[in-house]
Amino acid sequence: MTNARPVTSQILERLLNTLLLTGSAMVIALAVAAPLGMLAAIKRSSAFDHIANIVTTLGFSLPTFWIGLLLIWFFSV
Repeated sequence: MTNARPVTSQILERLLNTLLLTGSAMVIALAVAAPLGMLAAIKRSSAFDHIANIVTTLGFSLPTFWIGLLLIWFFSV
């Protein structure tokens, strides 16, 4: 889609929403990951530690588009 507006103005009008979404995702991720990581460190070699390691390894190894599709499917059904 083309229009006669400068690119800078189009980017700036969406920047606040982007920063809000990114910031809230970071806060939620830190609020969940930090306590779970500390708990896994405290309970080393337990079932919780092994499950946390498996989940994080899967999270890093799977492509983000695949995780996104799985989350859409999971929350929509």
